[in-house]
Amino acid sequence: LALVDDHPIFREGLKKILCEDDSFNVLSEYASAEACMSDLKEGATQLDILVMDISLPGVNGLDLIKKSQKLAPHLKCVVLTMHNQEFYVHAAVKNEALSFLTKDTPLLEVSRALKVVATGKPFFSTSIEQSPTRLIYGPEDHLSPRELETLSYLAAGSSLQEIAKKLDISLKTVSTYKARAMEKMNIKSNFDLFQWANYAQSKETDF
Repeated sequence: LALVDDHPIFREGLKKILCEDDSFNVLSEYASAEACMSDLKEGATQLDILVMDISLPGVNGLDLIKKSQKLAPHLKCVVLTMHNQEFYVHAAVKNEALSFLTKDTPLLEVSRALKVVATGKPFFSTSIEQSPTRLIYGPEDHLSPRELETLSYLAAGSSLQEIAKKLDISLKTVSTYKARAMEKMNIKSNFDLFQWANYAQSKETDF
């Protein structure tokens, strides 16, 4: 398997733990999706599993799942990240990841997940398994048209004042739509909003 994470200390720690189990052989480590894809393009077919973070410099983990499947369809992708928002889970599954784990997942569960994924079966963190609808329906399906419009404009860089003008509604109403939409989507930062925008855009063209 290969690890893709831009934090060397985390990579080294995970590698050390995994290598204590004879079931695993960590062949490669990458600090970026680009470095991983470069090896895949050169035919790194000995890899069976990619364990990746979502937050990576340059190409993010969600895009890496999609691109790696095109370069090496046999690869099984596992997301191991600090992000647990629904749209990340949904995007990862849509891009054909077999597993989604958060970084607070117990190590024994991570090990179990990798062994299950190696057989071609999916495995998700317990908290994610308790909400199976997120694997079927995009969380944005629960937004009203106005909430979705507001969130889309925000993701594109528009200010609240600009959105109010575009939609011909009051600033207070825009603020309400923003708060409702971000709460429903569990978006807590501009980074999450940007990632959701990338996912939504790619879904329109590729899904």
